[in-house]
Amino acid sequence: MSKWTEKILLAIFLLVAFGLHGQNYLNKKVTLPEEKIALKAAFKLISSQTGCVFSYDPTRIPDNQLIHVSVKSLDLNAALLQILPKDVQYSLKGKYIVLKKIILKKPSTSTSQKTKLLDPGASETKKESRISKNPELERLVLPPLQNSISNTIIEETPVEPNQKPDSIIVAGLDTISVKDSISLAVVKDTVAKIQPESPKSDTTVTRIGFGDFLKKNYYLKGAVLATNQLAGLSIQAGLSNVYAILSVGSDYNSSYLIGLGAGIHLPATKRLSVDVDMLYNSLIAGKSYELQVRASNTQIIPALNFSFTKSIAAFVGPTINLIKSSYVSPVSTTDLGLFVGIGYSFGIKVNLKSLFSKEKS
Repeated sequence: MSKWTEKILLAIFLLVAFGLHGQNYLNKKVTLPEEKIALKAAFKLISSQTGCVFSYDPTRIPDNQLIHVSVKSLDLNAALLQILPKDVQYSLKGKYIVLKKIILKKPSTSTSQKTKLLDPGASETKKESRISKNPELERLVLPPLQNSISNTIIEETPVEPNQKPDSIIVAGLDTISVKDSISLAVVKDTVAKIQPESPKSDTTVTRIGFGDFLKKNYYLKGAVLATNQLAGLSIQAGLSNVYAILSVGSDYNSSYLIGLGAGIHLPATKRLSVDVDMLYNSLIAGKSYELQVRASNTQIIPALNFSFTKSIAAFVGPTINLIKSSYVSPVSTTDLGLFVGIGYSFGIKVNLKSLFSKEKS
């Protein structure tokens, strides 16, 4: 026996053994729960019971889909046929179960449907049989072009019974083929192109954007004011008569304060209005600050405004002051106490919004 013969026989033996070994895997019994489980969980149960290993691409075969097991105990082949989707096939290579996704073929079109598709004129023939073939009664009915046809003259030319016209030419349109014997219609002149009129609306809707709303309703004023405690400048900016306040002032001891607050503007008449402000002033520089004094002054300022013009108004009113101060030394801090007092305020307010609108106009 030659070496090549021995190798061929050995290969045949291995293939037979390999096939019998795979056949043994397919005959192994597996037990699955009779309930809905994920496909991945079913693979895991089969692998633990048979020793087989599943090989597949999870991007093409999603293993998180739920399956329903109807028979509890089956051999491996029947179990795979039951749990695998219809578009998935398996092949057994040793202990490896290789899964592949296939493309299912769509059912072919029935013969009757093909006949309808190939011979669309069959039904038309039946309909044409009901139409009289009398040339005097037959006319070519043209669909409406655009919306209407004006100045149109139709001339009818009788056609011999045995003569079949090849085509009909319709005023600038493509050639239209016709069958049998019909009257020849030629459309002369031009087709008036009437554009549909846009519907007229009696009401006009005005859309106001957010930017337009801000331009119409923003509040911006500057003020020069004096009280019995301090004098200063302030800017009032806001929306719809509610505003924030930023102020800089100086008190009687040449000390400087910066203030933050809020207020509301209440119109009364054309020239009179009332402002109610609350302002918190904090000492930031000056003689008192250099002497290690730290102080704050909370003010409640109701004021009556009188407008001379749209841009300039004078105001006057009482002021409630709540002053708290302390002395800060390198060793300790001494509280200088809390002082409550009532004073007065007066000044001039300038409507910056009105000034800006005048400059633009």
